[in-house]
Amino acid sequence: MARRLSLGVAVLASALFLTSCGGSDDGGTPDPSPPTSTSNGNGNGNGNGNGNGNGNGNGSGFEYVPWGPDDPPIPGQYAAFAATSSGHLSCESVDSEAPGGAFWDLAAAVCRAIRDDAAWPTRTTVPEPPDTGNVIQDCLNAELGAMLERALRWHAANPGRRPEIPYAGATAMSPCRYRIYDAQQITDEDTGVVIALRILVPAGDEDFVVMVNGQQVDDDNVDQNGEQENGLDELVVWLERSSEPRTLTLAVFNGRGEDNISIDVPGAGNTSSPSPTGVPATSGSPSATSTTTDEPNGETGGATSSQDD
Repeated sequence: MARRLSLGVAVLASALFLTSCGGSDDGGTPDPSPPTSTSNGNGNGNGNGNGNGNGNGNGSGFEYVPWGPDDPPIPGQYAAFAATSSGHLSCESVDSEAPGGAFWDLAAAVCRAIRDDAAWPTRTTVPEPPDTGNVIQDCLNAELGAMLERALRWHAANPGRRPEIPYAGATAMSPCRYRIYDAQQITDEDTGVVIALRILVPAGDEDFVVMVNGQQVDDDNVDQNGEQENGLDELVVWLERSSEPRTLTLAVFNGRGEDNISIDVPGAGNTSSPSPTGVPATSGSPSATSTTTDEPNGETGGATSSQDD
């Protein structure tokens, strides 16, 4: 049974809450790839299925979305694009299941153009996707929006041609479904020593496997606190105390894929707590507050629990 903390702890705002899933891609849609300095988001078994197209008008097609039909994202407006050929696109699902608006109208139009049963849309830019209130869907929207931009650029450079698209493999899965969305250091309120890491990752199909610096963490040192908000599970990884500062590479496998980050942890004699390597705190990060409760909670800003003897 995992350890539980009874003394007060502070959750520091050293988070990488990647709701935008990366930077922008020419037309304003975020790049879905996590920052390479902290999170590789590339998985270890299913592959990313991104293909070889670059969408710049010089090739025969463009890079497609990185998910396949055997394990499509949910809900159906994303599964509509989970195909290994244009004939398997379910553009009608975009019409019936998407929330509506300019972004999804364009997605449905591009879907039909790729399927070759409608003309290409006339617009040349991709509208901002709607805020879903769900970080996983926001990440999927970013992946889809980036593909729509590539499609429009390719069509503008190749009017009258039909693209040859390198579709994702049948079992390919979006990194949005296993990436680490949030990582924070938890300190002892009395000593200021970092004692654990609190992380949020998508709920998986299996028990989580957590690695620190290449070594699997024993289950007794990982609290799996269940689903919080937005379909994310909270894990608390208890650390061995060290008097020296160190950089920890944390990897999490949720049964679908693996993501990892590097976090600088101060030594017991240095109570300052820097952010995970290369990642500043963002407006979506929890504030640096202290709480004392009986159990870790899903609210941003605090995670505490009780210590078994």
